[in-house]
Amino acid sequence: MGLIRFVAIVEGEGEVAAINNLIARVIGEYSPELQVAFANPIQKSKTQLIPKKGLLNETEWEDAITLASQRVGDRGAILILLDADYECPKEMGPKISELVTRIRPERQIGIVLANTEYESWFVAAIESLSGKHGLKEYLKFQDASKNAGKSWIKNQMLKDEKYQETRNQLKMTREFDMQLARSRSDSFDKFYREVTRLIDTLI
Repeated sequence: MGLIRFVAIVEGEGEVAAINNLIARVIGEYSPELQVAFANPIQKSKTQLIPKKGLLNETEWEDAITLASQRVGDRGAILILLDADYECPKEMGPKISELVTRIRPERQIGIVLANTEYESWFVAAIESLSGKHGLKEYLKFQDASKNAGKSWIKNQMLKDEKYQETRNQLKMTREFDMQLARSRSDSFDKFYREVTRLIDTLI
């Protein structure tokens, strides 16, 4: 089957620390026999890639995709993960897809906009994280708003604890219930399906 290489393009330091673990967890469930190597993630801020609502900076996107292509070589996949924030994933996702396909039509590229933030996926499976990593006990998903994300997580930390992306994001990524998150978060389900789709195109 051979070795498959993955590289991610993300926007935050927390995602840089966590994304390869999250991809590996999905692959471990979907195709545990697969041999995968992970390149260091490429960090690009949201303002670099999308400087204004609905506007893509083509130069920054080309730089990111070119560097990602160099890191994975011929047999590799690129996964782009951004927080949707104020953007509508169903509108911005196709725009990004059209641009990156034009930049590198030969590459296998997946695109996911976390709705609303990466931490929203933790909220979607909060029962599996309750009482861990500084979070309060007995947390329930129904207590969160529909678009809850990082701010909600911060408010659920114990009095003497503080949520820090570079410290907590990887720890929570390792433990949150992915299938529960898929059932409650369309964007995490999209993430899961994009990873498996990329695998299927390369094996």
